[in-house]
Amino acid sequence: AMQEFQSKPANKLLIKYPGGDEGTLWAYELRGWLISLGIASENIELIPGASKSDQLEISIIQPKL
Repeated sequence: AMQEFQSKPANKLLIKYPGGDEGTLWAYELRGWLISLGIASENIELIPGASKSDQLEISIIQPKL
């Protein structure tokens, strides 16, 4: 996922997380780690609604040309 994300500067990371306090904490902790590793915060989008209650889902959003 990171190779694909880094292949184009306009790509964004989408992180879907389970609802509730625990899911929110997981998502923001991951976001914090990614920012500390050099990913700009504006390139990370967090949204609730992961399909499983014990997993985060990460996908790449590519710009439409």
